[in-house]
Amino acid sequence: MRPAGSSHLRTPSSSAATGVPAAGESAGDVWAVSAVRRPGVRVPKAAVAAALAVVLAVVAAVFVLRSGNGVDQSVVALPADQLLARAVADANGRGWTHITQTLTGAQAITISQDSGPSLGRQVMDGSGMHAVTLLVGSRVYFQADAKALSVSNLPGVDTASLAGRWLYLSPGDAGYETISKGMTLASLLNGFKLVAPFTKSAVATRDGQQVVAVTGEPTAAPDLSGTMYVSVTSEPLPVEFDVASGASAVRVVFSSWGNPVAVSAPSGAVPAGLSSAAASHASPAGPQYGPPGGQFTAAFPTPPRQAADTPSLLGQAPAGSHVWGYWVSPDTGDIFANSAPVPHPPTYVVLVDRLPSAAAVNAFMAQATQVPGLNPVTVDGLKGYEFLGTENNALNQGNTLTDPNAAEGDLIVSNGSVVYMVTAITATAPETARFLMSFRPAA
Repeated sequence: MRPAGSSHLRTPSSSAATGVPAAGESAGDVWAVSAVRRPGVRVPKAAVAAALAVVLAVVAAVFVLRSGNGVDQSVVALPADQLLARAVADANGRGWTHITQTLTGAQAITISQDSGPSLGRQVMDGSGMHAVTLLVGSRVYFQADAKALSVSNLPGVDTASLAGRWLYLSPGDAGYETISKGMTLASLLNGFKLVAPFTKSAVATRDGQQVVAVTGEPTAAPDLSGTMYVSVTSEPLPVEFDVASGASAVRVVFSSWGNPVAVSAPSGAVPAGLSSAAASHASPAGPQYGPPGGQFTAAFPTPPRQAADTPSLLGQAPAGSHVWGYWVSPDTGDIFANSAPVPHPPTYVVLVDRLPSAAAVNAFMAQATQVPGLNPVTVDGLKGYEFLGTENNALNQGNTLTDPNAAEGDLIVSNGSVVYMVTAITATAPETARFLMSFRPAA
């Protein structure tokens, strides 16, 4: 998407006005005995009996080791540290698990999580908070309400402007290690690691399974006592983990071993480390631009150039429209002309289009819903659409690209008869998102 040469971010055309498109903490053995008798060879009955006795002896030995509801006595006999290590190894071998974690006491919180080798999805609810965390590739995405954001301890996050929005952190960002910790299966299991001294129980039933309880000191909570319940089948796996401190307790139940879950990156996510800077730019005390009835604030790096109702700004706007343009760009030519290439970074643009009727505005905004890559967004209570990506995107097809890897963002917001179109093309996604988030229509 771009502010020049693209119907998506140019002045709404007359065809748009009419609504007509223009152009992210068991097995048993199977025994088979067969005998092949070659023609002409006599097999002594004594030999057959001896062979059968050997087989029966082996079966009897296995029965003794694996007795009662699939309990494997060789697993039961393992020392506590070896049993835990075996359970972790077998768990990682399964690839995926689901956990339900409950915190009781001063706070009541429930966490539902699916973790795989490199993906994870977590949903947290309770104590007036809600948050969803996804781990996809190297990024961790999260969407949280204001209360959950306020206790996240992420530096610089403005809860008022970012609550409810999909945010992401990349490796090296402040808070990344904290948010991403425990999302993959290996990281999740590491969070429940116990160290000596150990105590180990006899076989008992827990969550409907035959288990042995191993109690030790959690590495994640030194000086406390934690218990891991491990199934005692031939493939021991974690069943439950419990830890308590005073009136508070955490209980984690494992299930769905080996069942993968689809996890994908959400659309419209913005960098999490934006915030106070962007929020300060949005203050009404900052410079205001725009015509009467269409004023706004935005974090232009320098005072913007301005133009109004030029032929390239008006484009194919419906009769009676007025268009004001405000921009900062290294390009000195007319960046709004149809023949102009996508502007070089860093470019910042705000267009203010006053259309002749509410119907024209509604038609244009309805057309915006059909544009690939635009996602719904709300700015100060006003509904709009936003795109965040690179200059090389489907919205710029047919336009000459100047820097395909540049970070591009576009925002479309309507207020009465006015449509605001905001564009930023910069070297980095955070810088692009920061300008879009700095935009505020005047009250």
